[in-house]
Amino acid sequence: MLRLVEGEAKHRREMESAIVHSEIDRTSKSFAEAKRGQICAVIITLSTLIGGVYAAVTGHEVSGSIIGSAGVGGIVTTFILGRAKHKQEEKKVSEPEQKPLSRPKRKK
Repeated sequence: MLRLVEGEAKHRREMESAIVHSEIDRTSKSFAEAKRGQICAVIITLSTLIGGVYAAVTGHEVSGSIIGSAGVGGIVTTFILGRAKHKQEEKKVSEPEQKPLSRPKRKK
């Protein structure tokens, strides 16, 4: 009986270790994906700003301001919506879903 309990405890520790390692791997992949997204956002923002400045300098002030504003506005909007979505996900994780208690059915 003691060997059975020891074997079960060893198996449980191995499973918990595997879960922890998979969570660490998932988290590191998530951070890497977020970093790539931020780099792409910087490139897009700088490109639109440079394009807007170039258009304004070459005599197309209205077009330049629209291009520059659209680029920065798009990134800001994405950032704000991303934060809101992240807060909603955190709220769902922190508050477990509660199911209403059901009464047992009576026999007739």
